[in-house]
Amino acid sequence: MASYVPITDAEDDPESPATSYWAKRLKNNLIGVAQRAAGAPWVQQPTIERLTGSGNWTVPDEVTRIRVRAVGGGGNGYPGGGGLGAGGGGGGYVEGFLDVTPGALIAYVVGGVATASTFNGAGSFSAGGGANAASANSGVGGTGSGSDVVLAIQGQEGELDDVAKTTDAGGASHLSPASNRGAVGLAYGGGGGFDGATGYAGAAGTIILEY
Repeated sequence: MASYVPITDAEDDPESPATSYWAKRLKNNLIGVAQRAAGAPWVQQPTIERLTGSGNWTVPDEVTRIRVRAVGGGGNGYPGGGGLGAGGGGGGYVEGFLDVTPGALIAYVVGGVATASTFNGAGSFSAGGGANAASANSGVGGTGSGSDVVLAIQGQEGELDDVAKTTDAGGASHLSPASNRGAVGLAYGGGGGFDGATGYAGAAGTIILEY
């Protein structure tokens, strides 16, 4: 671990060129802060909060900017008999930053199966749910939109093979791997698979806040 050594004002002379010795101490101090060396100032770690259900989120005191990540619910697998089933689509994903006012209420909905997760304050985020599979049709992945979205990733389409099969996998969301064949969708937002005559449910979405 790098040590942390305070640099005095006398060493930081604006009239003198920076020496390699001074630059090395500065670099080591940056590493020391990151590693929380003895005597180094601590950088406050961000708070990460995951929302469930629906309601209004209250902006904490002194918080003026947040990072929002959301994924919609995965679609259901289709329970077609005779190998005609298909996997549901994965939920869409969105990410961005939002300027907020302490004490303000922001409405949110965490999407259940095949429904969108939304977060709507002064800006908006919407991560669409993956589509339910249907007879001979796999569920397409959900998409994302919103006024403050800086990254949107479509959910993966559920599996549907050209030949009749007895199992098909659900699609993945950005926050979950693809579901195993014949399995309930994996958190968060994974599409449900198909097994025999059973179509399994997709997984609910989520909204993750960081500030």
